[in-house]
Amino acid sequence: MRHIFILIIFSIASVGFSQQYQPYNWEDKRNPEKLNKNQSNSEISILNKHQYQFVYEDQKLVLYSTEHSIVKVNNDKAVSSNNRIYIPLENTIEIMDVKARTLGPDGKTVELDKNEIKEVEDKDGGKGYKIFAIEGAEVGDEIEFFHTRKMKPLNFGREYAQFNNPTNKFQFTLSCPANLRYDVKSYNGLPEIEVTNTEDYNKYNITAKNIPELTNEPFSNYNSERMRVEFILAFNTYGDGSKIYTWEKIGKNTYSAITEREKSEEKAVRKLLKKLNMPTTSSEYEKAAYIEDYLKKNYFYEENAGPESSKLDFIIKNKFSNKLGLSRLTVALLNEFNLQYELVVTPDRSVMEIDLDFETYNYLSDYLIYLPKSNKYLTPHDMSVRLDMVPAQHTATNAIFIKETKIRDYVIPVVETRYIEAPSADLNRDDMEVVVDFQEDLSGNKINLKRKFTGYQSSFIKSILPIIEEKQKEELLKNLVKFMTTDADIQTMEFQESEFDYTNWTTPLEISSTFTSKAFLDKAGPTLLLKVGELIGPQSELYQEEDRKLKVVNEFNRKYDRKITINLPPQYEPQNLEDLNIDEVVKNIEGNEIFKFKSTYEINQNQLIIQIDEFYEKIHYPKEEFEAFQKVINAAADFNKIVLVLKKK
Repeated sequence: MRHIFILIIFSIASVGFSQQYQPYNWEDKRNPEKLNKNQSNSEISILNKHQYQFVYEDQKLVLYSTEHSIVKVNNDKAVSSNNRIYIPLENTIEIMDVKARTLGPDGKTVELDKNEIKEVEDKDGGKGYKIFAIEGAEVGDEIEFFHTRKMKPLNFGREYAQFNNPTNKFQFTLSCPANLRYDVKSYNGLPEIEVTNTEDYNKYNITAKNIPELTNEPFSNYNSERMRVEFILAFNTYGDGSKIYTWEKIGKNTYSAITEREKSEEKAVRKLLKKLNMPTTSSEYEKAAYIEDYLKKNYFYEENAGPESSKLDFIIKNKFSNKLGLSRLTVALLNEFNLQYELVVTPDRSVMEIDLDFETYNYLSDYLIYLPKSNKYLTPHDMSVRLDMVPAQHTATNAIFIKETKIRDYVIPVVETRYIEAPSADLNRDDMEVVVDFQEDLSGNKINLKRKFTGYQSSFIKSILPIIEEKQKEELLKNLVKFMTTDADIQTMEFQESEFDYTNWTTPLEISSTFTSKAFLDKAGPTLLLKVGELIGPQSELYQEEDRKLKVVNEFNRKYDRKITINLPPQYEPQNLEDLNIDEVVKNIEGNEIFKFKSTYEINQNQLIIQIDEFYEKIHYPKEEFEAFQKVINAAADFNKIVLVLKKK
């Protein structure tokens, strides 16, 4: 999104607005905070404050952004995680002030001279941070710091108020000249905004106390459920009076950024067409699939590529681009073949679920291209998916759709919000057929494995198979076999198909292998103990004593069919077969099964045949009904622990 967001520069004279930058400072002398005796967490946020002050300077709008933090550190881990100050430099013009100090339980204060604060090298590189070390902090201290940056103005943003440790006080303040109006919204129980309007400025304030900790949980969207505040510039009274950001305006800006081309770009596209070699008999769907496949095999996504890399002539020459550039190149080729499409701007729901009532770029992260005739999506920047798939994080969510309509001789973009459905579980499968034999001396097992993947379970592997070396393919194949046990002594293994393109992308990815292992078989005197549950590989567990805090969010719908055939050794018979019968099902209000784990067995002469049916057919599920979902997940984990007792007849 950053490549199409045009920062609005307010070059309006500041005459009439007397508000000026007020340098921030802390309380010179203060005593240690008196904390609740029940607060025994490893660290406690005493103060988490964010202040945004917008002012005009030399008839240009600038932002002074201050972050002020006080943290009580109660163990070495807390000291280690809080003894560095990270100052982001993106959009920063100048660091105006940095102060840091430690305050001991006895009130002893050690203030660090900012000229002596140690600047630490950013080893990750390219992150745009200055990092300062606070030396001398000890367990039991309060670590306090603040920094103020002079910045280019931000038109939208987000601040979190809730973390995995309690926060005693959170404060958010935004002030701006009177001609600017912001929309500010609090979420998940954070108090509503307080607004003060004067002739010179508008001020927005949120203060919250005693915010409880919120810990991340499996199968959840943690960020979406944390207390937070969103803000966005809504109006400039010196403008035309309309709202600055709406989904419609965001959509139209996206349309212009992706579809408009310069003459040099047109020329580069015409040259590329000569290399494309589009099959002449292709249907519209096949043409789109061919274009996508060609681009993803010849051009690459670079996350940190600059704005210049979104120009088509640059991309075609250098073979890489950012999200916007790859979307522009894909659309340019779709246009050349007169293929109908709609542009889509999507959130990443794994990061934050979109609120359609709060219109901001902050929710939007990626571009898709929707082909209405085939009801399929293209994801230009994601090399791991093809036309039949949308990355999971962009499904089960609302998104912004932009389609063209013709009015007389003009092509007009029409913007609307629509929901992107998640693919059904049946399209995302990981199926297994396992045949188990016993070695003659009963010291181990010989296992024949067939494994079949479709949808999300296979897409990444399919995307890398054509570009990795044979040695890497072999290592990948080993990992797919050894997920059952690392001690597998592999005799044979192969991919049924290792070359995938647009013509066979939906074909299942299949592997087969034979191997021996001693990991599944133990002995207790004359009795054999077969770890039959481990034949399905490791399973997730959801055993937790505390009440669930977050609603269930699955990454994607998925299905697992497993058939295990055990050729029992002569003279032995299984004793605890009923342990294999597990049936946990969750139904929706209409009575349809949405989560299920069911295992059954049958005996056919000397064969024990176990059938397992497991699936998850709903992305979002309420925390109030978490226990039902938990039982299904844990049913798989319980099966994983089953040991079959085999005694001599």
